[in-house]
Amino acid sequence: MSLIPRMAFLLELFRFASSQGGSTVSTGTCHARDAGDCIEAVSEADVDTADDAHAAAIRVSLMQKEHLQLQRSKQEKIAKKGRQEIRRNTTTRNDTIFPADLVSCAGESVLQTQQMSLDDYDEVVDAMHQIWMSLDTKCDESGCMQADWAGCVVNFAMHDVMDFRDNSGGGSDACLDFADPSNAGLLSCFNGTANFIGLAQAYSDFCSRMSLADFVVIAAEAVMSITRESVLTADGARKQIDFRSQFKFGRVTSERCMSTLDRIPDPAGGCRATQSSLVDGLGLTWNQTAALMGVHTLGSLSLEHPGYEGRWTSAESSRMFDNGYYVSLVLSGWGPVYGLKGDDDRAQWLRVDLGANKDKGLEAMLDSDMCLYHYMFDDLVENEDLYLQAHLNARSAEAQGCKCAWTRVEDFYPAMEKYNNNEFCGSPVYYPRLADLGFGTTGHIGLESENTLQFAKQRMSCCTIRPPNQQIMASEPQIDCGLPSKPLGKAAAAIKLFANYEEVWIDSFLEAWGIATTKTHAQLYSTR
Repeated sequence: MSLIPRMAFLLELFRFASSQGGSTVSTGTCHARDAGDCIEAVSEADVDTADDAHAAAIRVSLMQKEHLQLQRSKQEKIAKKGRQEIRRNTTTRNDTIFPADLVSCAGESVLQTQQMSLDDYDEVVDAMHQIWMSLDTKCDESGCMQADWAGCVVNFAMHDVMDFRDNSGGGSDACLDFADPSNAGLLSCFNGTANFIGLAQAYSDFCSRMSLADFVVIAAEAVMSITRESVLTADGARKQIDFRSQFKFGRVTSERCMSTLDRIPDPAGGCRATQSSLVDGLGLTWNQTAALMGVHTLGSLSLEHPGYEGRWTSAESSRMFDNGYYVSLVLSGWGPVYGLKGDDDRAQWLRVDLGANKDKGLEAMLDSDMCLYHYMFDDLVENEDLYLQAHLNARSAEAQGCKCAWTRVEDFYPAMEKYNNNEFCGSPVYYPRLADLGFGTTGHIGLESENTLQFAKQRMSCCTIRPPNQQIMASEPQIDCGLPSKPLGKAAAAIKLFANYEEVWIDSFLEAWGIATTKTHAQLYSTR
C-alpha cells in the first residue's frame, strides 16, 4: 500500500473513532428495599422446612449486600475501534494495514536478525521498562493504564503467533492486520498514543540490527517479567520466571501476510475456535493451551477483543503477571449476559457472586475462557461437534438452563489460602460439603440433611449478584452450568492445578510460550 492511501485510511479511522460513543455493562445493584427483586430465598428443592431459619439468615445477609506525562509518539495517533465499526470501514483487502507499514527506521530495517547477544536482549528489556515507568500508576475501576499497556503488548505477540499453520505461513513474524476487528485493540500499544510511546517507535532504536519479529517477542517477555516483579516484591517465596535463558533469535519479519488473514479465533467460538488456532494450528495440547491463556491475567477484554467489556481479574490484579486468571475462573461465580453495546448477539460472562464489586472494576470472562473448565451439561455430549448448542456459550446458555457456572469449595483450599485472601465467591464464609457425594442429582443439591443446605448456601453466595434485568432464583439447582463438583471443560484438571499451585502454571507456561513463539519457518538460534 502506498503512503498516500495508507494515510487516508488512518485519517478516516481517526475521524470515525472521534464521532463514536460507548456504553458499559452494568453489574447491577441489590439494595435492601428492593432485595426481593434481586434474589429468591432458598427453594424447597434444596432446603427442608426445618432449615427455614438458616435460609432466612442467608436472605438477610444478601439483602444487606450492596452490589457493588511523557513523550508523545512520533507516529500518527489512532484511536481503537470496536469490531463492527472496523469491519464497516474495511470492505476490501486493499484496506489492510500491517505493523511494518508503521515502522520508521533511520537506517536500513533488517528483516532477519543475523546475530544477537544477551546484551541485545537486555537492551530491549530496558526500553520496555522505561516505557512502563513512564505510565500513569493510577489503577481502579475507571481505568488502569499500566494493565492496558502490558496486556496489549503481550497479546500483540500472542495474536502474532496464532496465525501459524504448517506449510501455509504465519507464526511469529510480526505480521497481523490491524484492520481485522480481532486485532483492532492492539493498535494503541504498537502505534503509541498521547500517553505512551508505541512499540513502533521503541523499535526504531533496534531496527537496523534486529528483526521486528524478534523484537516483538522480547518486548512481550520483558513486559511479563516487569509485571511479575510486583508479585515477587509482595511475596518473595513465589517462583521467578526466566524467559531470557530460553530465547532464540532469527525470526523473519513479514511485511505483508495476506494469506493468513482471518485466522485469529473469535472468542465467541469458545473452545472450537481455540482448538483450531492453538491446538490444531500451533500443535499445543489442551493443558499447554490452558497454560498459555494465562496471559489474560494482564489487561482487559476490550483491548484484546473490542466490543466486550471488563477485565479477567480485578483492576489492581490486571497489572500483575501471576495465576490470577485461574484463581478468578474457579473461585468466582459466573453468569451469562447478552446484548452488549446494543448487540443482541454479543454475549460474555460476568462475575455474579458476592465479590462482584464495581469499585474493583467489572470482572468478566469470554466463552473461550469458560470452556476450559466449565461445561454446559452434567455429562459430555456424544459427538458434540455436531451440535453447536452443546458447547458452552453465553448467548445460548440461558435457553439450555445454564445460568451460573460455579465450583465446590473443597477443591480449592490452596488457591484460597495462598492467592485469594481465604475467600470463595467473594466471601470469607463458605459452605463445604459435610460428606462425600456422588454425581447425578446429588451433584447439584448434595446428600440429604445438612449437605443440602450447604449446597444452597454456597450457590446463593456464588450466583446472586446479577444485572437488574437478568435476575434468577439463585438457589435453584437447575441454574447450574454442569455439575459444580464435576467440571468437564477441555482442560479442567490443568486449570485446577494452575489455580492451586502457581509454580506448576509458570513451568507449563514457559513450555507453551517457548513452543508458540518458535513456530516459524525460519531457522532459530540461541543467544550467547
